[in-house]
This record gives sequence, C-alpha cells and structure tokens, in this order.
Amino acid sequence: MSFYAVVDLEMCRIPKRIKKDNKLFLSTELIQIGAVLLDDKYKIVDKFVTFVSPEFGTVDRFIENLTGIKNTDLEGAPAFEKALKMFTNWLPEN
Repeated sequence: MSFYAVVDLEMCRIPKRIKKDNKLFLSTELIQIGAVLLDDKYKIVDKFVTFVSPEFGTVDRFIENLTGIKNTDLEGAPAFEKALKMFTNWLPEN
C-alpha cells in the first residue's frame, strides 16, 4: 500500500539583530511540524504534530495572530534535530 504525507510547517522570524550577530542568512526558523498520512484512497490514516523550539527567533505578534502559536507553546518543545527525527520516525518506510 502506498501512503502520502501532507506536511504543514510553521515558521517564526529571526530578528535582524540576531541574524547579524550570528552571521545568519536565514530569515525564519521552524516552530511547528504538522502532517497527515493519507492512504492510496486519500483517507487520513494518521496525524503528526510537534512544536519545535526555535534557536534564534521568537514568536512575534504577527506570527501569533497568523498561526495561533505563542512563545509559551514552545517551552519544552524539542530542538529542530530531535523534532525532525521524530517526524521521520513517524513516516512509514514506503
């Protein structure tokens, strides 16, 4: 059986001063991974969601209003590498 993963990534902005101080070329970073797994008839068979702790950015008012995610939601969230590993472990092999 084939599966399809539909993924939604939420991002927050990295403030300009932090980008400059850390010599970053990125303007955003991941704060949430959401996904659904569909079977070959496009029926949802599983769901995945995790917040991701940002290393540089914070959730500003614009992002909070857009996504509903608050900085307090990210407290205790896994770092990017761990969240990505959780997601890839969730995916079926096929």
